[in-house]
Amino acid sequence: MTATTIINAPLPTVKYTSRMGNGYLLQNGNLLQTSAKTGSVLITDKAGNILWEMDSPFVPYRVEYIQAKIWDKYFVKN
Repeated sequence: MTATTIINAPLPTVKYTSRMGNGYLLQNGNLLQTSAKTGSVLITDKAGNILWEMDSPFVPYRVEYIQAKIWDKYFVKN
């Protein structure tokens, strides 16, 4: 069996971590990624360009995308 790279979205060197992170392909084609050792949650395009970033005070080992309509069940809108 042979694996073929389909998406290669490297993080900038300052955000790279060799372990403890994950990536999630969003419906719009962007990637939701964690860089646990640097405390970052990122949305990047498929080329690795950062589109959004959250710096966390804790180690975000894994992140998962939850659609806004799911949150509507748990919060009251004023």
